[in-house]
Amino acid sequence: MDSHYHNATRPMDLAMNFEYADVVYDERHGGIEALLLGMVDSSAMLADRHITEALRNYLFAERGVPQSGLDLASINIMRGRDHGVPPYAAHREFCGLSRPVSFEDLSDEVPSSVIEALRAVYESVDDIDLFTGVLSETPIKGAIIGPTAACIVAEQFSRIKKCDRFHYENPGPQQFTSDQLQEIRRVTLSSLICANNEWIRKVQPDAFSLPESLVYVRILVILSSYFLLLGHSKKCLENLVCFFNKH
Repeated sequence: MDSHYHNATRPMDLAMNFEYADVVYDERHGGIEALLLGMVDSSAMLADRHITEALRNYLFAERGVPQSGLDLASINIMRGRDHGVPPYAAHREFCGLSRPVSFEDLSDEVPSSVIEALRAVYESVDDIDLFTGVLSETPIKGAIIGPTAACIVAEQFSRIKKCDRFHYENPGPQQFTSDQLQEIRRVTLSSLICANNEWIRKVQPDAFSLPESLVYVRILVILSSYFLLLGHSKKCLENLVCFFNKH
């Protein structure tokens, strides 16, 4: 999209652009700016167990070379088996969820049609691979993943934060002051997009959500001096002025 959120190019086919960066540098068609605007202004598909064709048959495909793509789902399942990742049922138990002992026990989290599909592939519920199992779960309210995946993601990010002595919120000799942390937490993805692009200056306050269809509100970020003070100053972000602009 162009700077006014109008379609400027043809849709980009993901299947033909794995490991190809030319579209990012194609300034004639907007380059990275056009891609970012397209992403923040496009709605995501509903979450389900299905994987897009681009990832199932065209992962890392070479342009002009038939059948050169890979299947990400198969790779993920095989990775789990190669590394000895416990099955789906074991992870449910680890997360404090009920461990299924039969396919019927999945009915609270998995649609009946999906249970039948799993039954046709796996001899036992204990054989279900973790990747397959988490994709099969119905997303919890307000999320795009089910309870088992939510548990794993939360556990992983908690460990990353608590075990990384360089994490900006953790205490240490060079830790940020409370004022600095307060300013850092004010930074949003929308402000970062505006700060690091040639001509993007308008984007919705929450880059992960679409603007309301009737009241098309976007945030206009004016960055006269946008910098981070790593010392013991009272403010680490200065002159970041945000205005709400209706279109």
